[in-house]
Amino acid sequence: MKLKLIFIFLLAITLNPNHNPSTTEPNVYVAGRVNSGENSIAVLWKNRAPQYLTEGNSEATANSVYVTDNDVYVGGNTNKMAVLWKNGVPQYLTDGNYLATVWSVYVSDNDVYAVGNEYDDNKQLIATIWKNGVSQRLTNGFSSFAWSVFVSGNDVYVAGYKYSIESRKLQKRVATLWKNGIAQNLTSGYNESDALSVFVSGNDVYVAGYEYDENSMPVAKIWKNGIEESLTNEDIISLFSSSVFVSNNNVYVSGYGYEKNTTDEYEDDYNSIAFVWKNGKLQRITDKNDDVGASSVFVSGNDVYIVGTQYYKDNVEFTAMLWKNGKPQPLIDGDKNAVANSVFVK
Repeated sequence: MKLKLIFIFLLAITLNPNHNPSTTEPNVYVAGRVNSGENSIAVLWKNRAPQYLTEGNSEATANSVYVTDNDVYVGGNTNKMAVLWKNGVPQYLTDGNYLATVWSVYVSDNDVYAVGNEYDDNKQLIATIWKNGVSQRLTNGFSSFAWSVFVSGNDVYVAGYKYSIESRKLQKRVATLWKNGIAQNLTSGYNESDALSVFVSGNDVYVAGYEYDENSMPVAKIWKNGIEESLTNEDIISLFSSSVFVSNNNVYVSGYGYEKNTTDEYEDDYNSIAFVWKNGKLQRITDKNDDVGASSVFVSGNDVYIVGTQYYKDNVEFTAMLWKNGKPQPLIDGDKNAVANSVFVK
């Protein structure tokens, strides 16, 4: 069976639930990257118009976007450094001695939180949170990864994974939620798992991610206050959830999975299809004969915005996509390859 594996670095964006819809059209911001020449360029689309954050002198990407009343924050990396752009002006969070990246940004009471990763002196990747540019490592002595941050009141939540340390030879990724720096394992660690996105609504904490089953197939998961629910479908061989958003007591989870390609000459060929779950009910965004991944979801009023990437020609060519209520809107024209990682609607 041939699987077209798509490794989408999901930025599991964390967003503000206190959104008040208005009668005017909102602004839609999308963070991602565009391939140009030898290096990719970090880009922010506002209403599908691109703003290039780097010049292509080194590899760069924008992984997360967060918008306040007056300021637009974008997190990502360039020239091996973790970077936070504020209104297009970069602030470098690391010095470039070790590869580092920002995956998620959140702003609360004028404090700017960014989470991501940096390699340490032992060449281990360490989950890191920067508050107003000051770093704090979330683990010591073993590898970890931070995908998403959400701030509620005085509490700071980070979703990601850390490696189990019961056996150095059999280390596995364990989906993890950090609250104010204290780690909570979301799974037993028997099977590999990952937590990609966190969202807090009232007293409830939602985490989206996945866990491999006994057949080594990924199963999309949503954890509510640490209690897991599997998001499955009998027609799909594997499922990943990438981002969670709660609006008006409805829980939306974006993701993707593999389903048989009915037009391919190969009987056992599968393509990736983008989905959104609303309160656990799966809704297809794309056709089973596409090859698509969904990376981020945002809900504004009655509108559901999802971004991701559509692949062509055995994943050699790809296009950044925005779906509004299921209707596709390519974010770039022409022959440039592009990836969409995060969406924010203001």
